[in-house]
Amino acid sequence: MRLISEIEKLDDLQHTKEERMNMSIKKFLMMVLAVVILGTMVGCQGSKTEETNEDAITGGEVQIPNPWVETTDLEEAQKAVDFEFTPIELPEGYENQVYVYMREEADRDRIRQFAYKGDERLLYEVRKEGTDSGDYSSYTKVETETVEGVEITYSYKEDVIVKASTVENGFIKEIMMDEGMTEEFVRTLW
Repeated sequence: MRLISEIEKLDDLQHTKEERMNMSIKKFLMMVLAVVILGTMVGCQGSKTEETNEDAITGGEVQIPNPWVETTDLEEAQKAVDFEFTPIELPEGYENQVYVYMREEADRDRIRQFAYKGDERLLYEVRKEGTDSGDYSSYTKVETETVEGVEITYSYKEDVIVKASTVENGFIKEIMMDEGMTEEFVRTLW
C-alpha cells in the first residue's frame, strides 16, 4: 500500500512538474508576444514623418513649376521671343486666343498661339529648327507635298489631317487642330 501511495505522490509531483512546465512555456510565449507588439508600436512611431503645409497641399509630391507663360497680349508674347512672330488668322468660330512662351530666357525659342471653338483646340507653334516639338502622338499616315516651293508635311489620324508643318528660314511652323483641317486651309497659311 505504501508503494501505491508513493507512486501516486510521484504521479502528482510529475503532473505538477508538467503543469509548471506548461505555465513557464505560456509565460515565455506571452513575454515574446508582448515584446513583438511593443517593438512594432515603437517601430511604427519612429517612422512617422512631419508633414509640412506644402506637403499637405501637394500630397507630398514634388511639383515642377510650369515653364510656360500665358498671355492674351500679342505684343507681350512677341517681345518675349527673340524672333519675329506673326500669328495666323483664325478660322471661323475660333476664339479665346491665348499666346504662350517659355518662362526662361534661354528657352525662348518657341511661341504658341492657342484658340478654341467649343471643346475643339487649334494650336499654332513657331519654333527654331532643331527644337523638339514635344508632340509624341502617333499618326496613322504622314505625307509630304511641295506647293509653290514650300514643303508641307501632313500628319493624319484616320483620314483626317490633324497636324501640318513646314520649315521656313530656320523655323518650324506647325498647326494642330483637334477637329482636323483640309489641305486647302493649310496652304492658305504658308
